[in-house]
Amino acid sequence: MTSAAVAQPSGSDSAARAAASNCLRDQSATNHWWCNNKAGIRVEWEGETVGYLNSTTNWFTCRHEGDYTGGGGPHPYRWIYTLADSPHLSHGGWGFVKDSDVYDETNPLPPC
Repeated sequence: MTSAAVAQPSGSDSAARAAASNCLRDQSATNHWWCNNKAGIRVEWEGETVGYLNSTTNWFTCRHEGDYTGGGGPHPYRWIYTLADSPHLSHGGWGFVKDSDVYDETNPLPPC
């Protein structure tokens, strides 16, 4: 699946989330789920920024209910695991993004 296969949200964040669909499972990579998200969001590991997601469609592997994200939305304690497009510092760029930075519904992702 390419990023073009996932519809891009438009308008405000709340309008985009209201119109969002579910994240879609990549049939060729069983642990990748493609979701629409805000561009330039931080990928974090243990409170440290380990990189950024540059595009508005990215793959994620799982969801984790943890600390409050501060981002609101339907899942204010949910974090989504992925690999940063532009990693730096530690953990090889692997980390979590706030669910509120993802437009699509993340319930289809398996728990981490």
